[in-house]
Amino acid sequence: MRMAKTYHRIFKRIKILFLLLSIAGLCAVWAQKETLEVTDQNITLAVETDLSTDNAVAAHLIDVETSDGYVTLSGTVDNILAKERAAKLARSIKGVKGVINTITVNPVYRSDIAIRNNVNAVLLFDKATESYEITVSVDTGKVFLDGTVQSLAERKIAEKAAKSVTGVVAVENNIDVVPTEKRSDKDIKAEIVRKLELDPYVYEEMIDVKVDDGEVVLSGTVGSLAEKGFAYNDAAILGVKTIDDRKLVVKLWANDPLRRKGKLVVKPEDDLAGHVEAILNHDPRVSDYDIDVSVDGSTIILDGVVDNLNSALRARQDALNVVGVYRVINRLRVRPEKLLSSSEIEENAEYILKWDPVVERHEISVTLRNAKAYLEGKVDSRYEKMHAEEIVSRIPGVVNIENLIAVREKPWVYINDDVLESNIQQEFRFNWFVDEEDLKVEAMDGVATVTGDIESKRELYAIVDNAFDAGAKMVKTRLEFNGIPDYMVFHYRDPIWFE
Repeated sequence: MRMAKTYHRIFKRIKILFLLLSIAGLCAVWAQKETLEVTDQNITLAVETDLSTDNAVAAHLIDVETSDGYVTLSGTVDNILAKERAAKLARSIKGVKGVINTITVNPVYRSDIAIRNNVNAVLLFDKATESYEITVSVDTGKVFLDGTVQSLAERKIAEKAAKSVTGVVAVENNIDVVPTEKRSDKDIKAEIVRKLELDPYVYEEMIDVKVDDGEVVLSGTVGSLAEKGFAYNDAAILGVKTIDDRKLVVKLWANDPLRRKGKLVVKPEDDLAGHVEAILNHDPRVSDYDIDVSVDGSTIILDGVVDNLNSALRARQDALNVVGVYRVINRLRVRPEKLLSSSEIEENAEYILKWDPVVERHEISVTLRNAKAYLEGKVDSRYEKMHAEEIVSRIPGVVNIENLIAVREKPWVYINDDVLESNIQQEFRFNWFVDEEDLKVEAMDGVATVTGDIESKRELYAIVDNAFDAGAKMVKTRLEFNGIPDYMVFHYRDPIWFE
């Protein structure tokens, strides 16, 4: 009897211990769920984390506040592109309804004449803007753009070019959009609706489009500011004079995974090729070229001739931004209209790099061999490395690029695997491009393995970036797109370019 009581006491203690462990486990789960809730406090934390892991933004000089989902950014940066990048990072966070960007641009002083000369040079060197009828004036670092272009997309390209000059504090874009051909509102609306349908990052069933004399009004609901931005860009087609998206409201519930699942549709091969062609026709950087599009499953093959490297890169990017496309084989050949000497191309490229606000402080050299540009030097981030490649790709005469720029990345710091898994899951939770419910994360000795289903190449890159931002030293992806496995390994901070 005594032994029986002893066993009973032991069993009772085991039950109590098991109960305590269960409660502790539930508390841990509840605590984790609490940290994952989309609250103002956690939105602020997510924005601050993204800023701190992005070496292109001086996060230590930027303050973040969130109220009812509206993020206010304040502080100072040394160039206008850094100010816009901070806002872009904030817009990609789930739960952000709006971004109020009060960051002050405090660049090194440069004369207005020097800034104007640089802006004119950037517009001239870029094949996409050299023919625009644009007048540039500058007043105490503020650039004023006047003139006419044929589309909103061209207007945006010109504005971005003006911002890519050191010393610019702001840009006032007064360029008028004057379409060369009159298009009916009915045709414009139909094309915008179709572009929204083809965009893997927009859920068009909740967006209403109205067009009146070329003026577009977008209304309805989107899941994030990032999605709102994609919808705006989709509406910027030929024939559109203005776009008003103020009635396009951000609601967190619009990210419901059940609704997102219906977006990815397997399309017949000839149909998918036609969709890519339609998107290419709306990009002013590639619309003038005769590009042949063929398809193999979810892979697009581009073939043809363009006269500058940036157009070839943009065509690949456009194709990846079509729902149902996962890979692009880019066979486009670059054949410049004018033959420039290697010294001319090198001089133009180094001139642009010298006055670009993102990379101007780094010593980057450009060497041309057989029209191929070899970039060498050291920068502080992958973003800067890929930015240098992107701007050199616009220089006339550059046919190919070998990017040998080294990145001064911080050495990997050990992090507990359980903490790493939790950090990655929280990164996924707040990244609008990632559907965390379809993903599983396991970490071992700093190596993160992510398994699950994805809907786009951009989601893959977002997953990899999130894992590195969370502290991983290597990322293995065991993902499937549309039932097709795609297993890859990314080493610490491999460069990824996906605008």
